[in-house]
Amino acid sequence: MFTRFQTLVSGLKVLKRSYTTYDHVQKILRNLPLVWRPKVTAIEESQNLKNMSLEILISNHRSHEMILNAVKTQLLDIEEESSADGQEEEMGEDEFALFTKFQQWARFNKKNF
Repeated sequence: MFTRFQTLVSGLKVLKRSYTTYDHVQKILRNLPLVWRPKVTAIEESQNLKNMSLEILISNHRSHEMILNAVKTQLLDIEEESSADGQEEEMGEDEFALFTKFQQWARFNKKNF
């Protein structure tokens, strides 16, 4: 995302259109998805955007993205564990049903002998 943004900014510089760092920061924050809205609000309230460099914003973005990815992988691991447990329970029920059928068959055959 940032490389594309930098490419666009450098293209604008070639056209003799320059924007301040504040404008760049505002454009990036404004175009983040809605999932990022709480983080954007926190950045806007906690730091002076006019003095914020683009590198600081990018590092904040990447660290937050890493945290989100870590949480996502933890949730996926938990989901996989729970689905694996569910499969074991289903197999246990199938085995139990087979066991009860075998017991009934054994009782029936015992009476015949």
